[in-house]
Amino acid sequence: MAREVARTARGVARMAQILDAASVVVAHVGYERATTNAIAAQARISPGSLYQFYADKAAIAAALGERLAGELERAQDEALAGLDPAAVPLAELAERVLDPLVRLAAERPAFAELFALAALPEAALAPIAAAKDALDGRIADLLGVRLPHLDRAEAEQAARIAHLLVHGSIAAMATDPVVRREVTRAVVAYLQTKDLATNERPD
Repeated sequence: MAREVARTARGVARMAQILDAASVVVAHVGYERATTNAIAAQARISPGSLYQFYADKAAIAAALGERLAGELERAQDEALAGLDPAAVPLAELAERVLDPLVRLAAERPAFAELFALAALPEAALAPIAAAKDALDGRIADLLGVRLPHLDRAEAEQAARIAHLLVHGSIAAMATDPVVRREVTRAVVAYLQTKDLATNERPD
């Protein structure tokens, strides 16, 4: 039994190693140009070892999409735990939502490409798309509390537009503090146009 558990633990670690390598390769050359040989080389394993866990590049991409979607959901849970959206400035609310996205883009090189729903297999993009839809719903929930004069449709629309403002900028936000600051300011400025209660004080 102990040997079986050890094998399982080694297998889980090896799969994580392969996905880490795939994230780097996909970020550097894109999915189309990525190869299983390149991923194996990045992981410092043989192609044969890689094929023990993943049948092909598409299977690796699908597993990577599942992992990144799960990490995004967990990161958002942690960032928003205990937050009262009615009690914080919009700037803080925006930072709490954006920070997990930026951290994932910094820590997982392929996250920005998957977040942008680039040309990857459907099996890789589906979990990311679902996670993004869930994030939009969560933002709409927060805005519904923070800006109670908005009806649900208006809150959902505001969430989608705020999301679009950062959609193509996540990679740059992860590497350039100026980009992060300015994109965050743009999101806050947009949300302030929805704050018809005008009880927001400048930060």
